[in-house]
Amino acid sequence: MKAIPLEKEYLNLVYGELVRLSQDKNLFASVLSAVEDVYLRVEAAVSEAAGAANLAFECQRGCCLCCPPNVGVELFEILPLVASLNEGPTEVFADALEAAQREDTVGPGRISFAKMFLETSKEMPHCFLLDEEKACGIYNQRPLACRLHVSTSVAVCRQEKRPQFTPKFAADLDSRVKKIVDDFAASGHHLLTGLGGTMYRMLTYNPQQRRFGLNFFGQEIIFTRP
Repeated sequence: MKAIPLEKEYLNLVYGELVRLSQDKNLFASVLSAVEDVYLRVEAAVSEAAGAANLAFECQRGCCLCCPPNVGVELFEILPLVASLNEGPTEVFADALEAAQREDTVGPGRISFAKMFLETSKEMPHCFLLDEEKACGIYNQRPLACRLHVSTSVAVCRQEKRPQFTPKFAADLDSRVKKIVDDFAASGHHLLTGLGGTMYRMLTYNPQQRRFGLNFFGQEIIFTRP
């Protein structure tokens, strides 16, 4: 019998876990609770690191300077996002997701959103999950990358098109967040960490079911909140 490559075997384990979560509402609820705890701890870590560095935040609702379309997420971050999107009128973001995927410039022979932005004077395309007021449409379920982009100077953000951090603050925050995610993985959720991708590529929309889902290597898995 031909041995299954370890990578494929691992991906099968992850896929099996995701399917199990989509079918077992109680188990899925416990994972959502654990992810919520991660987010609460991360927000506390951001405040603590800022306090240690004597920094004050100036983030403003609707700013969206650090809300690009190519936000990276891990599997555990996409789960509450999908469940949340499926709670509301799904059509609100379905068209925006389709547009983001259609305009995807990352691929063989193409340039990335970031490179396109840096090499032109064009404004960086914004995240497809912003609402009409350019505020985050999934704020409570926003991924870690969004939670860690905090502004200490609106003026600098507008000039540099992104927040600027001191190396000491960035290193301190990175260390704190790494421990939080490691704790989450060690608590029985290791299959949900370490794998991920660009948010809009990992999302699917099923117009027949009118539901968002997770794209796991071409397999659509739909999650709904218990």
